[in-house]
Amino acid sequence: MNAHRANIISTLQLIASPTEAMDYQAKVPRVNLASELVCHWFDDFYHSGSVQFKAAFTGPELAELELFHRFFDERADTLPDGLTALLASPIWKQISAEAGSVLARLGWTDLVAKYDD
Repeated sequence: MNAHRANIISTLQLIASPTEAMDYQAKVPRVNLASELVCHWFDDFYHSGSVQFKAAFTGPELAELELFHRFFDERADTLPDGLTALLASPIWKQISAEAGSVLARLGWTDLVAKYDD
């Protein structure tokens, strides 16, 4: 799978799953998970202006990703620090649910996101 696709899908899956979030935090306990996920999405992986990024997705997929991006962007600055506070946050629950909805609409819920060999 193209690196852009793999990164976006795996990030959405991580955002959508409290279990995956807890597993991730356990692997990197010194990291502020909210900041890490915001950084993953906004700085590292979502590059809607990139030709290579656009080529990795269909038109409908790009539209869904843009809607999620805007949704997440409107709420990202209000996320609390700390895993317990994050998972209990109503705002995080909204973001997580929206990520899950995007995954479901695009058929990516159970997809294993791996890079091409």
